[in-house]
Amino acid sequence: MSRKVKIALYVVIITLVIVGVIQLLTNWWLNEKLPQLISEKNKSGYSITYKKLDLSVWRRSIGIKDIILIPKEALTDKENTAGVFAKIQSVSLDNFSITDVLFRDRIKAGSLTVIKPEVTLYKGQKSQPKKPRNLSDDVVKPFDKVVAVSELIVKNANIKMIDLRNDKTVLKAEDVSVSIDGIIVDSVQMKKKIPFKFEDYAITIGKLYYKTKGFYNISTGTIACTNENFMADDFEFLCDADRTTFDHNLKTERDLYNIKAKRVTLNGLDWKFGKNERLSVIGKSLVIDRANANIYRNKTITDDLRKKKLYSQLLRELKFDLDLKELRLVNSTLEYEEKISERGPGKLRFSPFNLRATNLRSGFGQSKLPAVNISINAKFMDVSPLVVAWSFNTLDKTDGFRIRGSITKFPVERLQQFMKPYLNFEGSGDLDKVIFDYSGNDDGAHGKFAVEYDDLKFKAFKKDDPKKKNKVLTAVANLLVKNDSKEQLKHADVSVVREKDKSFYNMFWKCMQDGLKKTLLII
Repeated sequence: MSRKVKIALYVVIITLVIVGVIQLLTNWWLNEKLPQLISEKNKSGYSITYKKLDLSVWRRSIGIKDIILIPKEALTDKENTAGVFAKIQSVSLDNFSITDVLFRDRIKAGSLTVIKPEVTLYKGQKSQPKKPRNLSDDVVKPFDKVVAVSELIVKNANIKMIDLRNDKTVLKAEDVSVSIDGIIVDSVQMKKKIPFKFEDYAITIGKLYYKTKGFYNISTGTIACTNENFMADDFEFLCDADRTTFDHNLKTERDLYNIKAKRVTLNGLDWKFGKNERLSVIGKSLVIDRANANIYRNKTITDDLRKKKLYSQLLRELKFDLDLKELRLVNSTLEYEEKISERGPGKLRFSPFNLRATNLRSGFGQSKLPAVNISINAKFMDVSPLVVAWSFNTLDKTDGFRIRGSITKFPVERLQQFMKPYLNFEGSGDLDKVIFDYSGNDDGAHGKFAVEYDDLKFKAFKKDDPKKKNKVLTAVANLLVKNDSKEQLKHADVSVVREKDKSFYNMFWKCMQDGLKKTLLII
């Protein structure tokens, strides 16, 4: 072996030994440093303990098992325990920076994977409330002091949020998995509504429950969400009070909603917080499949005399930027119940109910928008085809609209569940065809009404005994009503003034009433 080869070999061996020693020292130092960084030198507001820590300098990976995380304040102040409490099966960090650990007391890594975290977020205070907290205060800011990553993966998490003021669960999410890429946290972003930047995300949730501040709960089955799409199965928006309790808590009348949908899908989603932190939501198509909506109102409660805005004004004044190209309700059911006496509520039902709306836009920053067009195909009271075409423009400050449509082959007997409790009447016969075409604005509506009907008869009941027929009123009603249109459409011009403390549907119903009176009554 030549002298040069021997020297080269010695250099290689010495280099390997030096590297090995440095590696061993670095590994030893990191094993000493990391526990201090996680526990003793942890600059966040959280105490972090664990059972096992594995570190590989060669692979630049860190693995931690059986982690417990609690707010440091909770260790000494048992009354004020707001913050995040968590038990985590394991955490792994890949491609971590050795220099950041050694010299900056911070773990910086390419990716962070969290397996089976059980997380409880306590909001509010049992005693004297402090400054309101948010996502940045409770989660992002504390952990950014300990670890910084560009990719976050969470698998099989269970998350709860509990209100300390009443110890009730506000939010519960089961089997949550999250993947977020391109994460950037900086001092500027930390002050924004979303305290970190990201490029792509994917979220799945097995089951979700959320308690609103009012009477309602929101729950879903599976949720899947990415940058561009959102899907939720078994969506429910339900009142947690019965009708009697709900009514008892009202000062003025209000609708009670119970809504279910088999699936909600939003495609072509693009959302962000833009200038002045204003939310912008763009969507290509929102489809609500097999919804079942029941709306109930007790009209015996004091009227709410505040102005009811028409839909064009509601869209125009939205507090965020909305651009939804298409909304569809598919194979759904819509019920409306209204109570005006102790006889109970009258019910109107549309099933199946199919709706398509296009160009749903908010008015912020817009000078010109296409008209909102709504088409409805349904069966009125489950039997009669109903077709409606409705249009308006969001930017029209007169709130002008046009609504036209038809109902065909309607047996009047199907209205018993509305007429008997609502009007104390029953009817029979057929409305062979009803046609309407109304235009209007915020002040009122006018237009054309036509009806073809056959063998109409009515039965009135006594006010003090709804089971007994009122013979006199029945005779008068049938005397005043033309019972047959003789296979011809009877036409009428209608005109109504809007009561601005009532909804659009009240104005529409008044148009229908005016048309029926003018075509059915002899006088």
